[in-house]
Amino acid sequence: MKSNNDNKIWRYLKKGDIIMDSKTSCWGNLKFEIYDFHGNWYCPLVSSYIIGKNYSSGRRDMCNLDARYVRLIGAVNRPFFKLNKISLAKLIAKGNIEAKRELKIRINLKYS
Repeated sequence: MKSNNDNKIWRYLKKGDIIMDSKTSCWGNLKFEIYDFHGNWYCPLVSSYIIGKNYSSGRRDMCNLDARYVRLIGAVNRPFFKLNKISLAKLIAKGNIEAKRELKIRINLKYS
């Protein structure tokens, strides 16, 4: 299991986040939940479960996605969910990572 704090690609992703693959992928509009991070600096991967698809045995479908092309759609804990755009921009200018994550979620939700 890798810690995602030091890699630039995994910086804005956390376990439990809701993501989608790139628009040109074979998965279409399926949403995924991040389970784990693996790979290395030139091939970062995200292990994820497909949301909403279960077998009768209770097993969940799991797949590996390239972390460079995933889009952050939602998160379990969004502390800046109700913050307006101006305050969010001020926090981003100060270098707050949670504010940058919130901005990425808002942008990706608009174009998904």
